[in-house]
Amino acid sequence: MNTIPELRQMDPHAQDYIDFLNESHSPYHAIAAMQQRLEADGFCRLKERDAWSLEAGKKYYLTRDGNSLFAFKMPAGKPTRFVMAGAHSESPVWRLKSTAHALNKKGLRMCAVEPYGGGLWQTWVDRDLTMSGRLMVKSNDSIETLLVDAGRPIFRFPSIAIHLAKERKDPLNFDLANDFIALFGDSDDSDESEEGKKKAPKIRNGWDDKLMRLLLDSAGRTDLAVDDVLDFDLDLRDVTPAGTIGFNNEFIAGQRQDNLHGSYTSMRGFMSAQPSSDAVQIFASFNHEEVGSRSNTGANSVYTASILRRVLNTVSEDEYQRFIASSFIVSNDMSHSVHPTLSDRHDSTVDVKLNKGCVLKISGRQAYASSGSSSALLRFIAESNKIPLQIVSNKNTVRGGGTIGSMVAALTGCLTVDIGGPLLGMHSIRELCGVKDVSLTISLIQTVFDQAQTRMALE
Repeated sequence: MNTIPELRQMDPHAQDYIDFLNESHSPYHAIAAMQQRLEADGFCRLKERDAWSLEAGKKYYLTRDGNSLFAFKMPAGKPTRFVMAGAHSESPVWRLKSTAHALNKKGLRMCAVEPYGGGLWQTWVDRDLTMSGRLMVKSNDSIETLLVDAGRPIFRFPSIAIHLAKERKDPLNFDLANDFIALFGDSDDSDESEEGKKKAPKIRNGWDDKLMRLLLDSAGRTDLAVDDVLDFDLDLRDVTPAGTIGFNNEFIAGQRQDNLHGSYTSMRGFMSAQPSSDAVQIFASFNHEEVGSRSNTGANSVYTASILRRVLNTVSEDEYQRFIASSFIVSNDMSHSVHPTLSDRHDSTVDVKLNKGCVLKISGRQAYASSGSSSALLRFIAESNKIPLQIVSNKNTVRGGGTIGSMVAALTGCLTVDIGGPLLGMHSIRELCGVKDVSLTISLIQTVFDQAQTRMALE
C-alpha cells in the first residue's frame, strides 16, 4: 500500500483524502476529522442548546451526538435560498454488543458482535481487526465521551478449513449468528490456581476488563478505572491503512469509502465555493443511512428542516416556503463502477469507470432523488464547465441501494439530485475508488455551489 509524497503533486486532494480515511476509524472519528478541517478553515462552532446570533458572511458548524455534522456559510446579504451538499459518515461494520460481549469458547476468548448495515461480510473473515469508537465514562460527577481506538490487531473471524466445510454448498454463505463471533485471546480458564485466577480477565456487565482498560489507555485516560465506563459505541475495523494501489498508483484502496468519500468531497467542495451574496451554503454529514436514516441524527428526520428554521429564524412562513422553492440539494453517495468481469450485473446502457468522473444517479423507482429537472441542472453545470459526468441507472432486475437524497427531498420539498463517486467492491472491508475521482467530484460540487442559482430557471 502506497502513500507516496508525489501523490500530492499528482492530485491536490487525494493524499488528504487518504489521510482522512486513516483518521476516520469510526463515524465519531470521521466527524472529529471533519470538525478539525472546518475549524482550520475558520468555521465557528455552534451548540444546539445555545441561542444563536448569526452574522452575515460568517462560517459556522455544529455536531449532534458526535456522529453527524452541519456546516454552513451565511451570505453577505439577505438569505433567499440555500444550496446544500449532503452525505453520510457511517458504513457497514461489525459492532460490539453492549449487552454481554465477552464469551469463552473452547479455551478462547470471543467477542459477541452484531452486523450494522448490509456488508459483504465474507470479506471480513481472516482479516486482522481492531476496535474503535467511543466510551461514555463517569468523570468528575458528570458523563464524558472519549474517542478511542485500540490501534493494533486484536480480533479475527477465523474461517473453517476447506477440509471441514465440504457440506457447505456455498463456502461464502456464512451464518451471521454463529460464524461471526470474534476471537481475541486465550481464555485462561484452565488455570485454577490462585495466581491463574488473578490473571484471568474479569467480566463486568458482560464486558471484558482488559479490553476496556486498553481503550481507556489508548485515550490517555489512565486516571479512569474500568468501573467508570458506563457504556460504549464500538466498531471493529480493518487495521490495514488506506493507500494507493495500481501500477501508476491510480486507485485508492481502503475501508469505509462508502460513504466517507461522499462526506469528504462534499465538505471540500463546500469549503472551496465562493462566498454568496444571497445563498446559505450548507454541508451536512448524517448518520444511520446504512440502516434507514430514521434517527435524530439521520436524514429521514426533521434534522435538516430544524437547522434551516434556526438559520432563518426571523422569516415568515411565506418567506420560508419561497426560500425552499429557490433551493437545491446534492446528495452525494458512492455509485457502482462497472465490474470488469461481471458486467452482466449492470444495465447494458451503463459504462461507469473509475477515474472518469462523478456519477449522476437516476432511478425511476425513486431510489434516488434525481428528476429530469434536477438532472438537467447538474448536466448543464457540468457541461458548461467541462467537468466529466457519468450516468448510471440500475438494471431492471436489480433494485440497487438507496441514499439520503429522496428522504431529504421529501422532508424539505427541495429540488434534489443524487450523485456519487464510482466504486468497486461496495460494502467490502476494502473498497476501491479512483485517485482522479476525488478532485473531479470536489470540482463538480464546488461548481454547483457557485453556479446553481444562475443556471436554475426551472419551474
